[in-house]
Amino acid sequence: MTKRSVDWAALIAQVNAPAAAPVNDRAQLEERARRLARPAESARTVATLEVVTFGLSRGRFALPTRLVLEALRLMAFTPIPRTPDFVLGVTNLRGGILPILDLRRALGVAASGITDLSRLLVLGREEAEFALVVDRVNEVVTLELPSLVKAELVDRGAGNLVQGITPDGISVLDGDALLDDPRFMVAAPGADGLEPKERAR
Repeated sequence: MTKRSVDWAALIAQVNAPAAAPVNDRAQLEERARRLARPAESARTVATLEVVTFGLSRGRFALPTRLVLEALRLMAFTPIPRTPDFVLGVTNLRGGILPILDLRRALGVAASGITDLSRLLVLGREEAEFALVVDRVNEVVTLELPSLVKAELVDRGAGNLVQGITPDGISVLDGDALLDDPRFMVAAPGADGLEPKERAR
């Protein structure tokens, strides 16, 4: 049996090598310093806003998701006489009367009519206050607030309803301004006798 030779000099040098530990310690200290520096970087995080995007005619719009309670298919509604032209009517939402607004008229956007693709965005803070009829609901995205360009829409006094426009042309509506606008505080007639009318197809 052949006896294996051992390079004792190399083995001793490896065991006694004092440089290995300090190198590893220095690397760990540098990594720890990088980790400690990250919170300072996060303090400069850009303010963002989560919104649901939707279409009105050929325009693209968005509303903060915190104020959009749900999205529904527009099935039936009852017109209300002697109301502004942007009040489409009312509908029944789980036993309650919900006003429906056609925001296209309030924003001066050309209306394309009600179709099978029309949807309702139900808005409110703690409970449903009214619904907006939209042509389509697209997606939920997160926007960087500093990237918004202030838009001045003066047609029909809608300038205060637009928070800004994204670089790719989405008009971000101010949901709080919508909910607080006295023009949109519609008092529906008494619920007795209301019979929702099926929309024309």
